[in-house]
Amino acid sequence: MSPKLYGPAFFTGAASGYVRTRITSFDTAIFDRKPGPMCRVYTEPDTAQGDSGAALIDEEDYIVGFAYGRSPYDAPIQYSSWVWAEQVYIAHDLFDHETLGA
Repeated sequence: MSPKLYGPAFFTGAASGYVRTRITSFDTAIFDRKPGPMCRVYTEPDTAQGDSGAALIDEEDYIVGFAYGRSPYDAPIQYSSWVWAEQVYIAHDLFDHETLGA
């Protein structure tokens, strides 16, 4: 299931604390459901250094991703990026691959 574009989400970062944000985009390769190239979900630029690994949770309480990085502060397009949670689960054998079609 893909994240809901422009849907609300939140995370609690080690540096940022509790933050409400909005999902703005995602890599369409998330539909491949393979542990290959890292797919990401993007939000408003709300993360800070030290938030890496924080869980991004959507409005339905699903973990969507884990904090990965943020655009440079002087970049023309600002965003925070999150590793697609399903890929992390597959990479760490946290559930049955066959249920994902992998």
